[in-house]
Amino acid sequence: MSINPSQSFLDKLRQATQSLITPFYQVRQDGKTILITYNREHPFWRELVEHATEPKVVATLDYLVFAMANAELLLPEQARIVKENVNTTLVGLLV
Repeated sequence: MSINPSQSFLDKLRQATQSLITPFYQVRQDGKTILITYNREHPFWRELVEHATEPKVVATLDYLVFAMANAELLLPEQARIVKENVNTTLVGLLV
């Protein structure tokens, strides 16, 4: 799924709303290993790939997502609320 600049606002909103169902990343733990999977269909990922050509930018985002994912594993319910708000904000900024 990609958001086309020539689409109407309502079409973009529908696509963005679909992205709200699936967060920017998913996390799970396998023993002592934390596994993070990025949602490559999320509008934020597409913006990142298009504009983040510096490895340091990508690494910084990875550190931020790792911190959020670690918190999610430690405090799942509280982190879920934060994750939903972050996801909504990321999508909202790009619509």
